[in-house]
Amino acid sequence: VKYRPINKNHAFPTPPAGWMTWYAVKFDACEQAVLENAAKQKELFADYGANTVWVDWEWCHSALNDEHPSPEIDFFHPDAKRYPHGLGYVADKIKEQGFIPALWVGPTVENILNDFAKENENSVYANWQSWCSQYFYNITSEAYIKEFIPKAFRKVVEDGYEAVKWDCLPVTLLTADEFHSHFADPSITTEQALKNVIQAGRDTLGKDFYMMSCSGEWDRSLLFAADVFDGARIGGDIFTWDEFIQNFLDRIMRFYAFHNNMFYCDPDNLVIRPEHNSYEQAISRTSIFSLLGLPITLGDDLRELPEDRIELIRRALPPLDIRPMDIRETNFDGTKVIANLRVSKPFEEWNVVSITNLLEEATSLTIDFDKELHLEEGEYLVYDYWNHKFIGIVSKEILLELPAYGSVVYSIRKYTGKKQIISTSRHISQGAYDLVDVCLGEDGVLRGRSNVVKNEPYIITYYEPNEKKVSEKVICTEETGEVEWNI
Repeated sequence: VKYRPINKNHAFPTPPAGWMTWYAVKFDACEQAVLENAAKQKELFADYGANTVWVDWEWCHSALNDEHPSPEIDFFHPDAKRYPHGLGYVADKIKEQGFIPALWVGPTVENILNDFAKENENSVYANWQSWCSQYFYNITSEAYIKEFIPKAFRKVVEDGYEAVKWDCLPVTLLTADEFHSHFADPSITTEQALKNVIQAGRDTLGKDFYMMSCSGEWDRSLLFAADVFDGARIGGDIFTWDEFIQNFLDRIMRFYAFHNNMFYCDPDNLVIRPEHNSYEQAISRTSIFSLLGLPITLGDDLRELPEDRIELIRRALPPLDIRPMDIRETNFDGTKVIANLRVSKPFEEWNVVSITNLLEEATSLTIDFDKELHLEEGEYLVYDYWNHKFIGIVSKEILLELPAYGSVVYSIRKYTGKKQIISTSRHISQGAYDLVDVCLGEDGVLRGRSNVVKNEPYIITYYEPNEKKVSEKVICTEETGEVEWNI
């Protein structure tokens, strides 16, 4: 596999976070739905780290396997009924809300024979109905590579978009295999031919424009151009819990080594609405997304999302610049999955551990500190984040009961015998994001600085060894940003 170190000189020095049309509203996507959700995202999540709005493939498609496409819609002409003011107008409005506009593109296949195809003989070499479109461009056509692709991506930039999700790669590879004899040079491999097309897109956009491949379930389509893309969707759709297991967990176990190393592994949308999840399943999905430091693409209609699910998203944002230990098959046996994040700050080190029950019935688990979490022998303060519960001073192992599909997220901090923080409320990492500095003075006072959200109670949970009790410090300010505190 050809590779390069991850490039973060684009719009997303940390993984992107924000709303996307497809999972949330499907073919009800339109200008109004996008802009209303952008406004709702600003209201609900802007102060928490949401930074993006994705306009997905509905801007130029009306249905899966659309056998009766509109003759007026192609890559250069979005659906005027859905987007009457055009894609540039939508991008401008997204920017006005303070977000980065991002766009779905699938420039290897069209629903219609557009003007370019009609004017350039042999530029289309396949006419068969797939899930996405019907007419497949000849990816070795000189006119297609040197004229169509640059024109297509110049339009993306001119419309004001700052990131793209490049879709239809797996089906394009299959089609190119089938019609390989139509290549101008049949000796060139399918992968190299398509990579040449992608490189032409990259050359047009520039090296610091965020490009994500929508690669589906194939290793082949994910890896053949891994050195060109900045992110990669690593699985199929994940609406249901079973799809979440198959298309997210199974895939992340295989490809997490690439994440935040070569490119961002994008597990597709975080879908937590009641239609597809119990509350326990929503917690489990949110916990795993956040503690793996993955892109968090919101796949629910924010205008209708219940308050308890909104609160989960707030605790997961923003995605952190992290790579936890032990995300591999040894920690994922089909019944549970463990994510073990080791946090190292100048003032303290601690672990944040999520443990998820993947079974449809409750289960009992024992988590060994040494074998499973790599903690040295000693005593630890353990706090249950979602249940707001101090577990106690623990050594060697934790015994826990998990409901069906349920999760716990523990903060595990080495017991010092002095006053110390055991959890914070702002983020699931319990200090990794929000704690800027902490110091215990000779006078026994804890002093520090934290990043907080305006008008939201920020709770610092701490342990007082002299009194052998857990207490809370609550801070609330009228501004988002850094505050000083003392305990």
